[in-house]
Amino acid sequence: MPKHYSVLYTQVAKQDALKDLINKHLPKTRGSAFIPLMEYYRRSKKSIEYVAMFPGYVFVYSDLGIMELHRLLRDHREEIPGGVRELNLREKTALSPEAIYDYSEEELQQMNDLTPDEEQFLNVLWENGGLLLMSYGYQERGKYHVMEGPLRVYENRIKSVDKHNRKAFLDFEIQERAVRAGFECKPKSHWFPDENSQLMKLEDGSEVDLSELTKTMTSRLPSDKKDEKQSRNMRSYKTPGPKYTTKRTGK
Repeated sequence: MPKHYSVLYTQVAKQDALKDLINKHLPKTRGSAFIPLMEYYRRSKKSIEYVAMFPGYVFVYSDLGIMELHRLLRDHREEIPGGVRELNLREKTALSPEAIYDYSEEELQQMNDLTPDEEQFLNVLWENGGLLLMSYGYQERGKYHVMEGPLRVYENRIKSVDKHNRKAFLDFEIQERAVRAGFECKPKSHWFPDENSQLMKLEDGSEVDLSELTKTMTSRLPSDKKDEKQSRNMRSYKTPGPKYTTKRTGK
């Protein structure tokens, strides 16, 4: 059987122990369990740290059939900390339902709940060791452009961005949970600098283009303020006076 994803859910405080238990009893040649992590900016410490993307969820990428995984969990029930739900089963019930034995392996495999979006995103995570690194880019005309990081392949799927906390939210979910990722939005001039740009680095590490800020503030001035500013400029401009010549007459 080709390798595929199975999804387990447990208490948040127990997910690391569940992952370690599966990896202990699952041969490495057949697959492994992992907890997706993401880099994020922690404002209180002004540093990049790691956090679980989906608290309580453990993903198993293996060639185990659904019944094989179920038996592995059942056989080591005493070692499993807390309850476990196998979310690739339609019933979404606990470990012990006897109804599972009423189905064939083929029927159980068809009960996989992963959507194409979920599977593709999990592939991105798996290929990067289960860690989603920070991404960086800029915003222009309401659209976000990703210049660095794993979100480059999801640039058109960015639904919104929390610039203050440096997070992006994508337009799909994993197991009914919003997909978020670390994303820092820098000024466009950071990526395409020119001689007129005036970058100023703030205390939190973010950058502001003062030239762009000046343009924005000027464009937002009320019309009477603009007229007043234009009037002051006109008053400060001196128009050359007419040239007069003196005609000398003879006596």
